[in-house]
Amino acid sequence: IDSARHCQLWQLTLATTLNIADAHLDHWTDHYDIDLAQFYKSYQLQHLVSTQLRIYTCAGVFSQSGLDKGTAVLLPYLSQVQGRRVLDFGCGAGVLSAVLAVLNVNRHVVAVDVDAFALYAAQLTINHNVLSDRITLYPVNSIQDPTLANLPRFSAVVSNPPFHQGVRTHYDVSEQLCAHAKMLLKPKGELWIVANRFLNYGALIAPHFSQCEIKVDHHEFKVFYAT
Repeated sequence: IDSARHCQLWQLTLATTLNIADAHLDHWTDHYDIDLAQFYKSYQLQHLVSTQLRIYTCAGVFSQSGLDKGTAVLLPYLSQVQGRRVLDFGCGAGVLSAVLAVLNVNRHVVAVDVDAFALYAAQLTINHNVLSDRITLYPVNSIQDPTLANLPRFSAVVSNPPFHQGVRTHYDVSEQLCAHAKMLLKPKGELWIVANRFLNYGALIAPHFSQCEIKVDHHEFKVFYAT
């Protein structure tokens, strides 16, 4: 209707209405498939009956329409993650958790997120891929959430952390993750993070870990490894 400086006034008319009380989350649930053979060598997948993973998504959940590019860059390196207890921080729809659990049948993954829809989608992912005995979901507010502090320490923390709040770059979650992940790790524990190239995560990680290296410097993303 009108615009001035940085403001706009819009008017809309609803063509149809939906009674939310009668609607189920299935209305906003979808899925896509990942073929692990695209990311790993055959000998790494010999124990699998199928290399297909189904990922369920929900409205508003990160990477709702398909596999995120950054996650795809990180996936090949999950075969290098050590240990039997791994934390997937900011699990979203459960992609990293599902792959970590499938790659090592003796591993237990703790998947956490702040978003209820993400946890709902991740539970569907877990159920469909029959991974409920290897993945446990928890709602948390931050890396310093008491729920995490009261759990046994982890061999590794893996994350594709959020760096936006709305449309603005927002480092708080990532800064807290880099600063406090070590408190949840066993001695020689690992931190694996994928991030856009322009985000200087190395500077955030270095003060808190004795070793930090870039595993890959993709034209859009970097994978950081610290121990």
